[in-house]
Amino acid sequence: MKFKLDKTILYDDFDEHGKLATGRVVTAFQDTINAHSQAIGRGIDYMVETGRTWYLIAWNVEIHRLPEKYEHVTLSTWGYETKRSLGMRNVTMTDDAGEVIICGDSIWTLADIHTGTPLRIMEDDLIGYETFPKYEGMTYLGRHVKAEGEFELAETVRVRRSDIDYNMHMSNANYVELAYEYIPGDLTVTRIHAEYKAQTKYHETVDCLVSHVEDKYYVKIVGHENGEEKCVVCFTVA
Repeated sequence: MKFKLDKTILYDDFDEHGKLATGRVVTAFQDTINAHSQAIGRGIDYMVETGRTWYLIAWNVEIHRLPEKYEHVTLSTWGYETKRSLGMRNVTMTDDAGEVIICGDSIWTLADIHTGTPLRIMEDDLIGYETFPKYEGMTYLGRHVKAEGEFELAETVRVRRSDIDYNMHMSNANYVELAYEYIPGDLTVTRIHAEYKAQTKYHETVDCLVSHVEDKYYVKIVGHENGEEKCVVCFTVA
């Protein structure tokens, strides 16, 4: 069966409008995926023991409605396809009326935990994970974000300790939260498409570059010293 996780939108989750903060959507989705792995005995400890881990390389999230403060929602996640080193997984957030209010597609690569080298997925890597058809209620964009427009430097940022996750690099969700800082506050985000390209370490300095083309804002997060692209995020707005 699909893995489900109940959640209440608590004080630290919602923004100044009393809704789930847009930047926290990806956090909620990633927490659900990690909880699934932990529940079937394939969590962090297992990955450290085997030296095989999953790295996120892309998110595509459609937002139909952000839940209100203290609203109860149910998150569901399941894998729908694997090929070579890649695994594809859906996540949905459903309200108590049964409506899917946010849905997402994620692409992961299985890699050596020490070297980061992609590894071919073996049968043992999939034990405990059931496969279901992919969610049909969204538009799939694939892995790559094709950034457009003229980019301008918005800010140079030093990565904080609170940005770092268990893998000792900047959390995937925190890239999205950082990028969201440069979206005008009077706009409603309807889609987040993020592509992850390189890891960012504690105390590393990054430049945040922004462009705006029609209904899309693009944010590139690049190394300040070498210009290496770390993450590209596209926000579709209304």
